[in-house]
Amino acid sequence: MSTQTTRGSKYAWLILLACLGFYAIPVGLVGNTSGLFITPVMDQFGWDRTTATLYMTIQPWVAALCTPFAGKLLARYNPRWILTASALVYGLATVWTAYATQPWQWHVYGVIYGVTCSFFMFLAVPTLINAWFSKSAGLALGIAGAALSITAAIFSPIVGKMITNDGWSHTRLILGIVITVVPTVLAALFIRKSPASMGVEPWGGAVKVTAAAPNGEGATLAQAKKIPAFYLLILVAGLLVFSAAFFQQIPS
Repeated sequence: MSTQTTRGSKYAWLILLACLGFYAIPVGLVGNTSGLFITPVMDQFGWDRTTATLYMTIQPWVAALCTPFAGKLLARYNPRWILTASALVYGLATVWTAYATQPWQWHVYGVIYGVTCSFFMFLAVPTLINAWFSKSAGLALGIAGAALSITAAIFSPIVGKMITNDGWSHTRLILGIVITVVPTVLAALFIRKSPASMGVEPWGGAVKVTAAAPNGEGATLAQAKKIPAFYLLILVAGLLVFSAAFFQQIPS
């Protein structure tokens, strides 16, 4: 029996690398350092805090509306090009904010951020990891989550120093270029929808189908609505998003 059959395709780890590219890098570099830009922007344009941070409120609302549709699109079409386009659009929009001088421009950015992140921030990583890893999926998801936290921890002080030395606009431009090029290239090169699309097996080998398999496929939406845990998950997810948005205000 070949190594590919017993262990599965090593391509799964390139999928993980691509996930780090379109998830950990843009969210860690820009999403988690947004609070560092608030005060410099307020000071330059004389805006109040509400005006300078309104896009942070727009973004999660738009993401909430778009996520159900994003899930359907990722399931129906090739995620390689959907995620490549999402990364490209979000990166270019971030570059655009380096030159944004009016509140409406930031508000539009919030809309773009919300639409694109509904693809690359919430759904793509667990979907791809579970498709490509029949074994060690938890490890792969943990690596993706840890990479995001580590990226934010390392670059937050660096970004703060860059803003102090070079100004918020120049810093925003550099970050925008990085999160445009790296995620777009990695997504275009490595993302594939499933092992079957490449004629290989997931990491860990093919999942054995047993008579009990249908019980492990999960609940339908109609069934989930009748389960209290479903609403608890919604509450927990909402609290996580709220806390993430709240703490972005603290650095300012």
